[in-house]
Amino acid sequence: MGGEWPLVGRTAELHHLRDALVGASHHGVVVAGPAGVGKTRLAVEALGLAERAGLATVRVTGTRSASGLPFGALAPLLPAAGHGDGTTA
Repeated sequence: MGGEWPLVGRTAELHHLRDALVGASHHGVVVAGPAGVGKTRLAVEALGLAERAGLATVRVTGTRSASGLPFGALAPLLPAAGHGDGTTA
């Protein structure tokens, strides 16, 4: 994350995200809120926390162009239809 400004004023949020990411009772997190509040920056920090904790990570971004697709933001991570599930397309 070289070249990025340090994240300040979000200590409580980072602690909450860290606890959710490395705790046994959670399997992921969603960062949501209005435009311009710093969701992306907070999510990037959370991704770094997860990576440093040794967790598998992937970054996905929802876009308007993929919004009509089921699981559009996750589509690149999902198997193609008929692959890996014992069925054929």
